[in-house]
Amino acid sequence: MNTRTLVLAVIFLIVCSTYAQIPSWLQVMRTPWSQSVGDKKIGCRNKSGSYAGAIDCISTFLQDQMNMKGTPEFSLAQTFRIGWDYVFPSSMPAQDVTAAYTLGSRADVHDNALAAMVLMLNGKMDEARTICDTFVLMVNLDSNADGRTRTAYYANSPVQRDYDGSTILTYGANAIDQTVVTGNMAYQILALGRFYLHTHDYKYLQAAIKIATFIKNNLSVNTAWSGFSDGYDVNGTFVSSRSTEGNAAVFAAARLLYGITGDAKWSQMMTSASVFVSNMYTSDQGFYYTGTADSSDKWKTTFPTSSAQVWTLLSGADSTSTDRNTNALNWVLNNLQITEYQTDDITGNTIQYSGVLFSTGGSGLSSEQTASAALALSSQSYTILGKDKNSAVFKAASEKFLTTLINMQTYALRGDGHGIVAAVNPSGSVTWPSSAANDNTVYQPVLHVASSAWAALALYYIRSGNDFANPYADYSKQSITLYTPNMAVSKSKTADLTTNYDYTIEYTFSIGASTISLTMIIGFFVLIGFIVLSVLNIKLYLKNKEVVKENAQEMEYFTRLQSPGTPTVAVTPTLADAPRANPLWPREE
Repeated sequence: MNTRTLVLAVIFLIVCSTYAQIPSWLQVMRTPWSQSVGDKKIGCRNKSGSYAGAIDCISTFLQDQMNMKGTPEFSLAQTFRIGWDYVFPSSMPAQDVTAAYTLGSRADVHDNALAAMVLMLNGKMDEARTICDTFVLMVNLDSNADGRTRTAYYANSPVQRDYDGSTILTYGANAIDQTVVTGNMAYQILALGRFYLHTHDYKYLQAAIKIATFIKNNLSVNTAWSGFSDGYDVNGTFVSSRSTEGNAAVFAAARLLYGITGDAKWSQMMTSASVFVSNMYTSDQGFYYTGTADSSDKWKTTFPTSSAQVWTLLSGADSTSTDRNTNALNWVLNNLQITEYQTDDITGNTIQYSGVLFSTGGSGLSSEQTASAALALSSQSYTILGKDKNSAVFKAASEKFLTTLINMQTYALRGDGHGIVAAVNPSGSVTWPSSAANDNTVYQPVLHVASSAWAALALYYIRSGNDFANPYADYSKQSITLYTPNMAVSKSKTADLTTNYDYTIEYTFSIGASTISLTMIIGFFVLIGFIVLSVLNIKLYLKNKEVVKENAQEMEYFTRLQSPGTPTVAVTPTLADAPRANPLWPREE
């Protein structure tokens, strides 16, 4: 084997190994913090059974929800997927059933903000851009024109145009739920801020700042507890109550804007939200109240929720003491944990679902709360690893909840093998009793964007140890992926992390919705080189073969001239007698 052939063989092996080892789902490669969990063989029906496969399935579901409704350039993910054959519980009043069917056209901004963040993490930048572009329109075209956005819009017509297609109509009247909710708008800021950091397109940052300015100027509360009120009701009436989870989201949104801009007003906004959240903690019982019932600095003591505990921890809004985080999570496990069972309609096996209720007054496992609790438990178990006896408890609970989410994805009666249902109980997940002063809400056992997005974030965190799977994380410290439509290039920077995660990022190039890693690009050029060298090798082989043939002809000629028994005749060779192509034949003098 000559040297050239050996080189070609090595190149061929490199190309084969390169393409065999490329993960198809992950744009940025990170080392899992727990090899014992890593790529545990679980997942949805349509994938190989890994965490990566489960996340990819959820991304597919989110994209499907976007494709179900809306226009190509401006689209939102439909919050629920309610099949035509779905039968609501017989106990549900007829008017509630009618209202529930309208959920099929509903697109919540909270759900879509989470979906956009999942799509960004999973490298689906074109889809994330579509959601964020629609958010920009919401901000700029609302009928109040003051930076507010509404709770939910019609998924089938998030944008309307005049008959000639030239003018986009204003948004206020085009919202399916015209309430203005502080926490939901804060989630939009978080998604828009992240996408700005990926694109450096100022329109996304500008929209985020407009929303934040509206919150700061219109919803600030000047009491000892400070914070921000809940917003406006459907009639445009100011709602003076304040929520813990809403202020936790405002804190995270303001922190992100401060990290991007360095503007002191966002730091002040952070402080205001943090003061309120920290005042919601009760040392006697070890949990956070849900907020206040009005503008007074008094706890709303009815039905504490899981989100007030979990989302406060994830946001970092209360930095008073790390013991508060531990206490709040223990309270969730001790007071809201629930186990439900379902008989699989195919195998007949009993499937166990372990998770949490929405509140102490709720019933039926809440998938969204279970998924966010899994993320919080995972992150907290790592934070206190080796320092606190609760670490093992939290880790075990998080893995149990993650298994529940995978079971939902795989076996839920109303599932599709990709998304996560909002509840597994046939009667749904009830937030709190209908007799409460709060509006009674029932999440039906149908596919749900927020539940699916939270599940993807939790799975992404446990697989990669990436802090930015937390939707509240300060993304301004992320290793940024610069992106433009149809051709994106990510730049690798050193991640500013406070933990000891082994975190690395590759250069990547994105064409449309597909992502190609640097390794694949190198492999492509190596393959081209292999082909070129092969062609050159073939040409050289053919040339050498021709030379060998000519030399054989020459030898035959001289042999014939000198054969024994041939009469001796004076022969004077001439150039015309020799093979024409023989380069060794002497020139005629």
